[in-house]
Amino acid sequence: MKVGGVALECEECSIFGNNCTGRKKPCSQYQDTCSVSVTSLNLTLEGQTAFTKSCFSSELCNKGPLIINMGSSGTSVTESRCCGGDACNTARPLKPRRNTTLNGKECSVCLPDGTECKPIKCAGDETKCLEISGTTNEKGQTITTTILKGCANELACKAMEMGDPLPLGMIQPDSSTKCTDGAASANPGSLGLLLPVLNALLLVKLLA
Repeated sequence: MKVGGVALECEECSIFGNNCTGRKKPCSQYQDTCSVSVTSLNLTLEGQTAFTKSCFSSELCNKGPLIINMGSSGTSVTESRCCGGDACNTARPLKPRRNTTLNGKECSVCLPDGTECKPIKCAGDETKCLEISGTTNEKGQTITTTILKGCANELACKAMEMGDPLPLGMIQPDSSTKCTDGAASANPGSLGLLLPVLNALLLVKLLA
């Protein structure tokens, strides 16, 4: 959203904790509001709660959690609340909650060492199979690699399709997202190598 020809700007920051401060950055044309988000992360960092301020799309605020379920590799559950101006200093989303009741759907995920992919059981409103790919350059050749697979709810898929950020830069902006009603492909790709890298990126972003 633009006001008087000036693009919307929102404070951007991420931290493990309850609040953070950062510089204001311009939003994309599809992001019409600022938001605060609270994420319950259970990756290699068990039980951590992340707090994020960023540009966001009003279509996604106060609609419930954004959920990504990677089986034994962990889960990410994010609640977001739209805000503007000084209200972003005091706005707090609901505590992230995930329905763990199995819903009968299965999606493909890979083992941590990247040697094998297998189905996992989805829960609650995780009705989509998610697959995120990125590109790497090896010996002058561009190679597409799988970054992440698992179950997701429709809100998480919509957020990624609209270009809204996942918590703490977990997925880089040049990645490609595919959400399907059926199981994602069973090719391990380089997921096993990239999962530790993703977790390292979380920490680097926080310490920057």
